[in-house]
Amino acid sequence: MAGTTTTMAGHVHGYCACGRLRYTIDCSNLDSDLTLSAFCHCSRCQRINGAPFVHSLHLKYPAVTWDPKPEKQSGDPPRAPETGFSAQVETYESLPGKKWKLRCKTCGSPMGTWNGERSKWTIWPNTIARKPTEKTSGNLAEGPFDIPADILPRFKANHHQFYGPWRTMDVYDGLDKFVGYKDISQKVDDEGRALDS
Repeated sequence: MAGTTTTMAGHVHGYCACGRLRYTIDCSNLDSDLTLSAFCHCSRCQRINGAPFVHSLHLKYPAVTWDPKPEKQSGDPPRAPETGFSAQVETYESLPGKKWKLRCKTCGSPMGTWNGERSKWTIWPNTIARKPTEKTSGNLAEGPFDIPADILPRFKANHHQFYGPWRTMDVYDGLDKFVGYKDISQKVDDEGRALDS
């Protein structure tokens, strides 16, 4: 993300609830490939995820690969789902001709979105493989649980975006909040009141 200069090594893996749809994030160029980690409160994210807000990671096209691999794959980013998504991905066109919601065809787990206009993935970090707790270990697909210790903290959200009057709850977590995108929209407090610039 902006302001950092380190290069990470390793990969982070993620999967849906049934384990049939998996992805790998290549972390070797994380400084340039990870463009955003935020809690999004936009009404579109609320509706397509059935949640008051969603944690979003925005990653450039080359950083994410899917398993099973797409049937039609080239080195160029796909503009639309039929030209490069895994056969296990079910899509919903949430912004006509521009953005698609991605979910597993078998279990329906939401995995993120694809923005064909910007050639970027949005991955929901709750799908990242982590060691299960004892209470849930019998319900999860198998690892790998090889997240390099210095990477997972980089994925933590560092602000809230689209924290406007349409939000369904106030969040008191000490993170910066913006009515739109960070640094190009009005900064607000935990209750949505405008702050001085």
